[in-house]
Amino acid sequence: MTFGKRLMQLRKEHGYRNRDTFAAELGIPANTLRNYEMDIREPGFPFLIKMSQLFHVSTDYLLGLTEERATTAVNVQSISEQQLIEKYRLLDCTGKELVDYTIAIELKRTTLLENQKNRILHYEQAFNFLKQS
Repeated sequence: MTFGKRLMQLRKEHGYRNRDTFAAELGIPANTLRNYEMDIREPGFPFLIKMSQLFHVSTDYLLGLTEERATTAVNVQSISEQQLIEKYRLLDCTGKELVDYTIAIELKRTTLLENQKNRILHYEQAFNFLKQS
C-alpha cells in the first residue's frame, strides 16, 4: 500500500472523515493533503513524524516499509483508553467541552476525597501519638 493510501486510511480510521477539516487542523492547505493522499507529492520528515505521532504508527509503516503498525516507543495505554480517545475525537466542540468539564469536576471531587482521607489519617496518627504519651 502506498503512503497516500495509508495516510487516507489512518485519517478515516481516526474519525477524520473530511479531508479539508483535517488539513485545517494540521495547519496545511487542503490541496497539499490531497496531493499527499493521491501520491502526487511526497511529504517531508516533519509531516511524517507528526502523522506517526498522531496515529500512533511507525514511520516505516507510513512509508510502506512494514505492515507492522506499532511504533518502537513504549506507549502504555490500555485498549479502553485508546477507545475513549478515538470516541473523544469524533465529538463536536460541544461534546468535547462537556467531556472536559466532566473530567475537571471528577478530578476536583477525587482530589477533595483524597485530601479528606489524608486529614483523617493525620488525625488518627495524632490521636494515637497522644494516646501513647
